[in-house]
Amino acid sequence: MIPIQSSYLINEHTLALIPAKAIDYDTIILEQEKRLHIQQTPMQIIETSCLQDWTTYEGRRKSVIYHTNFYQKVPIPININKQIYFFPTHSPKHIDNCWLAYQHILSINQTPQQNDHHQNAHSSANTIVRFKNGHTLPVHASYHTLQTQMNRTLQVIYQSVY
Repeated sequence: MIPIQSSYLINEHTLALIPAKAIDYDTIILEQEKRLHIQQTPMQIIETSCLQDWTTYEGRRKSVIYHTNFYQKVPIPININKQIYFFPTHSPKHIDNCWLAYQHILSINQTPQQNDHHQNAHSSANTIVRFKNGHTLPVHASYHTLQTQMNRTLQVIYQSVY
């Protein structure tokens, strides 16, 4: 039986928040050295982690929109002082949405398609996220979408620091 935690706060070691689609827990957390199972949804974890830094998710979201004009899939500065920035792979309300930590991503790669005309868009992950610690995460989002999200997050980092 896997240990399940009732709550979680994003920290410097958090790589990704993955929707679990399980009965006993709602989120799988990837950290640099471990995997955790949490009863909160990814969105609840994002919201609580923002509150821990004396702000709200909605406040951070509005601020990013104000400074960047990004209205969809808005990157969120969880903690600017600790340089913790997360971005969603889909709309935050989408069932497959993962939240990824920008600062831990080494590369994003397209998965090789063995037979393009036989591939179902929902049958396998489109993209592999490679983290700096060597871990990989298959993601059901296009390479282009994740590259765009990386670029947007970099812009948010730049504007929030300078």
